[in-house]
Amino acid sequence: MTDSHTSSRRESQPIQDGPEPYRLTEVQHALDQSIAADETLSSICYQLRCSAFACDWDGWEEAHRECMLSNHYRLTASGCLKRMAMGDWHETLLMTLVQCLYLARRADRIKQGYFHRLCGSASEGFRPTAELLLVWNRHAEAHLQEAMVGAQHLLGTRQWTRWMPET
Repeated sequence: MTDSHTSSRRESQPIQDGPEPYRLTEVQHALDQSIAADETLSSICYQLRCSAFACDWDGWEEAHRECMLSNHYRLTASGCLKRMAMGDWHETLLMTLVQCLYLARRADRIKQGYFHRLCGSASEGFRPTAELLLVWNRHAEAHLQEAMVGAQHLLGTRQWTRWMPET
């Protein structure tokens, strides 16, 4: 009885534990979409930075630092995927990919908190621009999450779990 229950459970939720290299293109595409959203977010941040408002905003420097970090982590992960497409699957490259995806997501979540504060304190003239920060950050994070799920399938659950950072 236990065997049939276990067997039906396995059929409904297959365990994926090996790499699926054919997923490389879809992961790169999702990450490219995330990078594009992060680029737009960076342009809005710089636009605000050039205004007098940003100079007075408590938390601006921290938010700006997280923007730079999320850019760095996304670009590094993208570089890892490009190297993997060329046949480089060294374990330290896989570790770098996984950790950079997690670190980019962490930076996105920290930015989201700062951007919520900004929206609450923004003057009427800057509020629409400040709200765009939230929209683009959510967009970047959603595509990043898609890339993370695809990367887990790409590498296999065992490798992914092996390189996940401790939370």
